[in-house]
Amino acid sequence: MPWPVVLRALAHRNYRLFVAGQLTSLIGTWMQMVAQSWLVFRLTGSSLQLGLVGFSAQMPIFLLSPVGGGLADRFSRRNVLLLTQTAMMMLAFMLAALSLTGTVAHLARLRTVCPARRGQRHRHADAAVVRGRDGRQA
Repeated sequence: MPWPVVLRALAHRNYRLFVAGQLTSLIGTWMQMVAQSWLVFRLTGSSLQLGLVGFSAQMPIFLLSPVGGGLADRFSRRNVLLLTQTAMMMLAFMLAALSLTGTVAHLARLRTVCPARRGQRHRHADAAVVRGRDGRQA
């Protein structure tokens, strides 16, 4: 049975593998973006910090895309794809491990008690970061 015109590219096994891999990768990327934003908002309760997370996630793409495109053209597409996807997966696993062990909350707590912010007006912020917005341990 022939493929419909729109889906004709899926007749090739390698393309089907590529589409399945990219679908999985993009779902994972969006899940990580939502989880990072949720974690930052839960730890800080600040919409400004939430905006900074979104900005800092997109800024490297804006700055490094021209350089990355030039480098990607010089190497095997398959190797570049495997390297970048593996790096993204490892970063996601590292963030998950840090979150599950409570290290992220500990790092946020250290950030709020650094010498530049030791005034009395920041004592309540330390408790909010450690406890989270809903009062539970972050």
